[in-house]
Amino acid sequence: PSEWTEGARELLERAICDRARTGPVAVSLSGGLDSSIVAGVAAAVRAPESVLGIALVPGDQDLAVHPGWVPDGRPQLEALARCHGNLRIDPIMPPVHRVDVDPTHLFVATGQPIGLAPNIGWLLGAWQHAQAAGVQMLMTGDEGEMSITHRGSLSALVRQGEPARAALEAWRLARGGRGRLRDHIDMAFFGGTWNLIRGKGPRPGDWRHYSPIHPDFAQEAGVTERLIEEGFPGGFRHRPPGYREAVDIYMRRRAGTVDNIAALRALTGVDHTSPFSDRRVVDFCLSLPERAFVRDGRFRWLAREAFRDVLPAEVRDNSVKAEQNAEWFHNLRLRRDRLHEQLEEIETSPLARQALDLPRLKRLLDQWPATAEAATAAGPAYRSTLVRGLHVGSFLRWLDPSNGG
Repeated sequence: PSEWTEGARELLERAICDRARTGPVAVSLSGGLDSSIVAGVAAAVRAPESVLGIALVPGDQDLAVHPGWVPDGRPQLEALARCHGNLRIDPIMPPVHRVDVDPTHLFVATGQPIGLAPNIGWLLGAWQHAQAAGVQMLMTGDEGEMSITHRGSLSALVRQGEPARAALEAWRLARGGRGRLRDHIDMAFFGGTWNLIRGKGPRPGDWRHYSPIHPDFAQEAGVTERLIEEGFPGGFRHRPPGYREAVDIYMRRRAGTVDNIAALRALTGVDHTSPFSDRRVVDFCLSLPERAFVRDGRFRWLAREAFRDVLPAEVRDNSVKAEQNAEWFHNLRLRRDRLHEQLEEIETSPLARQALDLPRLKRLLDQWPATAEAATAAGPAYRSTLVRGLHVGSFLRWLDPSNGG
């Protein structure tokens, strides 16, 4: 195991140093394990030079938070700053961005809609703060799951011929208070089937539940078949992938990530880089067995152990998830009238009417949730389906030569 942790540490340090040779060094921070590792290592290797951490945090407005989650990672961020005297963390509370109200200038800059539509305005708060600070390249903890911070999969251990180790780790996880033994066994050996039968586990979602695409257009375009080719059997994966599977899935879908990065760069002039995606780091992780990631009763064992000295316990041992963009419903509600106007504009486009289920989007607007809690309970309907549908609809209207504009 020491060879695993030392190798991971050395290669990630090298990747960060190569990305921090010139100009101010800045990291987009959430308080989670991935971005905290990048910031902690950057602060350690750059000391005594200053490293800027940019953290997007919500205000006190009505927040949409999943049950059992927290609104943000501020306690972890404060602990990380105490560990590194040269790490300055700027908390940013971005207002509603003009790209959320009218994305036309985004389409002009990139020539396409983007999958990041629900969070693009929120993220631009961090990118524009970096731009004002003279930062040319913003480091993030993105893509950690396809790298050192891969969670680890008990079912992958079973598939790799180590059922006894999978059972042992399931017992260790349960003994450490990290889930129930029967749930870990069910996931490891039966793919979560037992919990699905009992109606207690997460169900693999049919893509139609998430997507604003018109059903007739989807059938004509072969959407289901294309999703299966992209690694979404039946719509979306349920069985937790092993490391090699996770890399394979990521590489198939990397085009969407590249498009998102290009949009942020086009609007701010600030580039993005993730040390976790460094080829040397990924190649090293590909050489490791699955037990390097789930070990001693801990998921993400490699990341927690390799960077123990640059992470406070509040980050290293934290297992509570923090919401990303917890104020999304509050900001969406502020522009509710504009959403109705946007849909009316989209309805004038024959292309949008053909491709999108506009009646469904209208129903969502007419059945507006009374609270952020109700919006969260509605699943992806408002945060994803509605926002992405209006975003793509606006693009199709902008693109459609018959819109009369």
